[in-house]
Amino acid sequence: MKDTFHITIGSYPPDRFYLKNELTLIKVSLLYADKVRLCNLAFSFIISLLGLTSLNEDQKISLMEKLLPELHFSQKDLLMLKIGFERYRELRRKKIRNKEELLFFIQIKNVLIEAWEKFKDEIEQIAKGSGVNKLIPALESGLLEIKIYGKGQEMDFNINDFINEFISSLGEALISKKTYPLFDDQTGKLVNAGIKEGVFKFPDSSSNKAKHVGFVSNVIQRLPTFDRAKIDEILDIRKS
Repeated sequence: MKDTFHITIGSYPPDRFYLKNELTLIKVSLLYADKVRLCNLAFSFIISLLGLTSLNEDQKISLMEKLLPELHFSQKDLLMLKIGFERYRELRRKKIRNKEELLFFIQIKNVLIEAWEKFKDEIEQIAKGSGVNKLIPALESGLLEIKIYGKGQEMDFNINDFINEFISSLGEALISKKTYPLFDDQTGKLVNAGIKEGVFKFPDSSSNKAKHVGFVSNVIQRLPTFDRAKIDEILDIRKS
């Protein structure tokens, strides 16, 4: 039975949600590997946000409070939403509300619904601009999977926890005998620094692999990459 050539891509989150370098690594990996896993906090975050239709009201409010400043809302709207959400929580806890409170409660609830719809539209625009949509054919084919960080953490976005989980996934790729790491420059430097500092603990059988973090990257990136090809065209090339 043929051994599966599995590649784990590790790429450092960019300053903005535009993932050009990651798409390049994904395309070259899809050309030569049987299976590809992408470890990238930005991609994980975007895909998680695209699946947020099942959140309850508290989670929606919590998420919007954390992320609204990054989206296209005016300062006035942001302040009104912040004050409104706080007051809404207070009124929701009250068993009996007077007429004025009830009217305000209904108004804020309607604002919440409207703000959530606008929020979802913003997220969809971020996803479209990031390049996530370009990955759909590879994801549907089963050749590509994306590591999702923060599962089971509800809406508690503690960035340090996410970063630690990301670093741990890189270490797992280094140790595993079932995958080969393909890291971008920043991630490679991060991993090499971690190896020197003893952050990653390797069994003896993996130590040699750890010393050659850039080997797969150097070899693969010297091969033909078809830079201008789209993902679905890459998949067609694989079949030929």
